[in-house]
Order: sequence, then C-alpha cells, then structure tokens
Amino acid sequence: MNNIYQMMISSGALKIDTTKCFTFSSGIISPIYCDTRMLISFPEYRKKIISEFLELTNKIHNIDCVAGVATGGIAWGSWLSDRLDLPFCYVRSEIKSHGTKNIIEGLVSNDSNLLLIEDVVTTGNSLGRAVSQIRKITNGNITAMCLFSYGFKESIDLLDGLKIKLYPIMDLHGLIGQISDKTQREDIVNWSNNPLGWNNERKR
Repeated sequence: MNNIYQMMISSGALKIDTTKCFTFSSGIISPIYCDTRMLISFPEYRKKIISEFLELTNKIHNIDCVAGVATGGIAWGSWLSDRLDLPFCYVRSEIKSHGTKNIIEGLVSNDSNLLLIEDVVTTGNSLGRAVSQIRKITNGNITAMCLFSYGFKESIDLLDGLKIKLYPIMDLHGLIGQISDKTQREDIVNWSNNPLGWNNERKR
C-alpha cells in the first residue's frame, strides 16, 4: 500500500504549501491538496490503483452496476466497471439544462446494487448528493469507494446517516506517514485535528 502513497508524491498529485495553502470547494483552508486527477495521466499508476479497487470489491457482495460521481469518479468508475464486466453510469453534479435533462447518465434498474466511485472525499457532500439521486431510482444497496479520504468527522457522520459504507484506497493518516519533512508533517497533523479552525489558529 505504501507505494500507492508514493505514486501520489511522484506524480505531483500531492501538493503541500503551509504558507499559501489551498482552499477547498467547501471553503476549508488546507496546507495539503490531493489532486488525484494527475494520476490518470500515468498508465502504470492507473493500473495499480484499479487493482486496489478490484481488491476492495472482494469485501462487497452482489454488485450489479458501477457508478461514477462526476467528474472525478467517472474515469476510475469506467475503468473499474470494464475490469468487472459490469454496466457503468455516472451521476452529474446537477441536472442538465438541455436535452433529456438527466442527472444520472446510463441505465440503472430499480433493484440494482450499485458501487459508487468517487476520487476524493472531503466533507462527503458530493458523494451524499449522488447517493440521494441514485436512491430516487433504485431500491438496491449502495456501497462507496474512493481513491482518497480525508476522514473528516463531517463526512463520516454524513455517510453514517445515509447508511453508506465507504472503502478508501488511501486516507490522510496513511499519507501523513509518507511525508518526510517533519515541519510539514506536524503542520498537516495539526490541521487534520482541526481543519475548520486551523487557519485562524496559525495566524495568532
């Protein structure tokens, strides 16, 4: 598993800046950013990550369809569904304003058990929205996987409330262990303990 984390570092997918920092879509200010989209440009890394996803599927029973969360989960979900020889669909972030006005692209039956793929889970909001849309058209079970999870309490509580089990390939705790710079590592640990208040605390 450690070499998966090293892929994040060597590909440039892991970005650390404890001075300027990064702003997530949720508004959280962070010294670390995981741009897993970088990994799709490396065939060797893609194959390894899909192998990790495949291994995780052994923990899940009766998968009828793989669904990607737009946009980050589409590529990974598509590749995984091909390896599993299963149908694929994806969930848009919002309804199209033209054409068929779909929010879910692809065929999903009303009893399909879905495996939902996301790239990064931060607050869990995009995953939660996708689950809500899928449950409008199927009564089947939904399980989720992601490439990376920050493991925030907010996302854990949200998914618990939706009764969704999440299987991440990587998480923040494991990634911290791969960061060699002691100062950076300490900053990221402090941030992970208080992601909402960390930026204000460091300015004091």
